[in-house]
Amino acid sequence: MFVQPVPPPPQVALTFRAGPLSHWEGWLIRTRCADPTCPPNRLVCVEELVEARGEMSVSQMADHMRCGVCRQPVARVALVKSCTAGEVINPVRGPAFF
Repeated sequence: MFVQPVPPPPQVALTFRAGPLSHWEGWLIRTRCADPTCPPNRLVCVEELVEARGEMSVSQMADHMRCGVCRQPVARVALVKSCTAGEVINPVRGPAFF
């Protein structure tokens, strides 16, 4: 049975995006450019980004991510974690499935 994902209530989404990125230790950042000809970007470890750029909010992270090919700001950002049932995807910007 497929269950359609339901977006969180606005206040939960705002709290999630305003929270520190370091709280997502163990998760990966998945990004995608708005240009469909650009290939998918590599997954980035949250710890790797926090170590390189210092502490920031989830929203600030999404605002500063760029495509690895064309260097344009990314259109879609999600925090992803593998688990035994598949992947847990927390969309930050854009659709969850990309």
